[in-house]
Amino acid sequence: MKYKFSDLIDVDKFQKLMESFTEATGATTAIIDTDGTVLVASGWKDICTKFHRVHPETARRCTESDTALAGQLDKGEKYNVYECLNGLVDVAVPVVIEGEHVGNLFTGQFFFEPPDTEFFRKQASKYDFDEASYLKALSEVPVFSRDQIKRTMNYLSHLAELVGETGLTQKRQMETNEALRSSREKYKQVAENLRKEIAEREKAEKEILRLNEEFEQRIKKKEGKYLIFTLAGEAYGINILKIREIIGMMPITPVPSASDVVKGVINLRGRVIPVTDLRLKLSIEATDYTERTCIIVTEITQQNKDAEDIQSRMGIVVDSVSEVLNIKGKDIEDAPILSSDADTEYIFGMTKTEGEVKVLLDIDKILRHETISELCEVARAC
Repeated sequence: MKYKFSDLIDVDKFQKLMESFTEATGATTAIIDTDGTVLVASGWKDICTKFHRVHPETARRCTESDTALAGQLDKGEKYNVYECLNGLVDVAVPVVIEGEHVGNLFTGQFFFEPPDTEFFRKQASKYDFDEASYLKALSEVPVFSRDQIKRTMNYLSHLAELVGETGLTQKRQMETNEALRSSREKYKQVAENLRKEIAEREKAEKEILRLNEEFEQRIKKKEGKYLIFTLAGEAYGINILKIREIIGMMPITPVPSASDVVKGVINLRGRVIPVTDLRLKLSIEATDYTERTCIIVTEITQQNKDAEDIQSRMGIVVDSVSEVLNIKGKDIEDAPILSSDADTEYIFGMTKTEGEVKVLLDIDKILRHETISELCEVARAC
């Protein structure tokens, strides 16, 4: 190509964009040209910056991984997942401008499984790295699931396309400028083309920023405090803003003709509150109530037939209540993609704290319209 890849993108803008992405997700990123020159980098781990890219031999292996291995894209695939020559996992998305592979958009410096410490211990000995410092840096390398990386790469694949479009627009603008200098008689037509190219470039850049802002807003929307409770030994959570009260188990008055899910009603300081058993609603086997069994009084928002928001107080029976957690948006993963018949619409997201997975529920969807209608009928019947 006549122009360098670095001439075709605004490196400073993409550096800021990638830093925002790393801050929001914790993912390492880079944009590297086909010669191995790093144009943009964010969130790089010490094991790479202080060891692998410092020693001449491991640095050579880094460059080979960044260029030769990264370019081995399987037919029909949008990105390439590979193990770099120094033992870490990288993922590369090719950036193509007018059919020419000019660089790669990377995320990496992670593992899919806990690393083989002995392999890296031998590597430290071979290249005379300080073993303690090297293994400490190794311990800081994250382990991601393949589903996490798949979601990240879906975003980065779109971003790589926009990088290519931005580069193509810049390339055409530069070519237009050359034509302008060499052919004054075509000035008016060239100037018009230039304005169009600038508009296209600005449109592409705005789309990149929109995608990034949308990604950050989606993460921030989920963060907040969650009440954690248990069902059948598993931990679940509901946003604390949906909770109005937590009470110990008390007598529930059954209501004739109600479904098994609807346990009946309670009288809470003169107010009739319909109660449903969350175990049964989530298709979990019923169990006897214990001294730890609680009723969580929630406030549900639904729309009536006139599309107006209405609030209703409903009680849900849970095995026990454990704690309130303040969960960051970046620590909440999307619901997993299971089999086609698996019902995950109730799952708002998932998080992991102290080695335990907690399923975050959308209580509005759990007590959706038909359930709320039945509960309201139960309340009116009392």
